[in-house]
Amino acid sequence: MIITAEAVIVREVFTRYLEGETPTALARDLNERSERTALGREWNADSLRAILDSHHVAGKRVFRGKEVGGGQWPAIIKEGLWQEVRDRRTYRATAVPSSQEENNRFYLLRGIVMGKRCGVRKAGALGAYLCGRSQRADSKFCGRSVSARTL
Repeated sequence: MIITAEAVIVREVFTRYLEGETPTALARDLNERSERTALGREWNADSLRAILDSHHVAGKRVFRGKEVGGGQWPAIIKEGLWQEVRDRRTYRATAVPSSQEENNRFYLLRGIVMGKRCGVRKAGALGAYLCGRSQRADSKFCGRSVSARTL
């Protein structure tokens, strides 16, 4: 069963996203208008992205991450609109790597690169090779880092 007031918000979110608005701007506007999620919470960028990524609103059934056909419920948005948003989300996602991808990064030179001043092997984190003594507050901590991209 579609709840009309919620369906209106979902359609608005999809349309405004395709017009170029960001999930953050959309969430801010919905909260200023006192609109709430289906669970009665305030909107945020993550909840907006979840709606934009949802197969459910397009009437699609998903099992273990794979689309397995149409659902037994009516779609809130049309297939073409949903696919256009999916394409746009994919395009925007490739332009800026997500923080999750950054956290799973492999640092090939971790433990090999050494600090010139302190002589300590560098650890890889946050897109850089950092001094291995980062937890120290004394003179043995050099505080230097090298961008992993530059290196």
